[in-house]
Amino acid sequence: MNTQARLAAVLAATLLSTAVPAASTVGAAAAAPGGYIVVLREGSETDLIAREHAARYGFEVQHLYHAALNGYAGRLDSAVAERLSGDARVAYVSPDFEVQAPVQPGDSVYQYPGTVPPYLFGQ
Repeated sequence: MNTQARLAAVLAATLLSTAVPAASTVGAAAAAPGGYIVVLREGSETDLIAREHAARYGFEVQHLYHAALNGYAGRLDSAVAERLSGDARVAYVSPDFEVQAPVQPGDSVYQYPGTVPPYLFGQ
């Protein structure tokens, strides 16, 4: 694995580990409104496994990931997510949701008149 690929993998792992709350495991979510991200073990054939899972469990694959992580996103229910987590080729399954990096002082952000700057919310 080259340096750039390693860096991308480390950054993705860091983002996933800090952005996903500890309670957001497959069992904790009755249904993830954004679907799920299925992360496959290193060396797995993403395209082939995603197609196989979709055909077997009847869901649509929304996105394939090849760079930052090896896996796919799909709209499936929690029962299917639980089954997928038992597949030996699957590293883990996580609810898919939007994350946003916090705004830092000095960032160029438009502020609506009469509102508090986003970076002051925690103070």
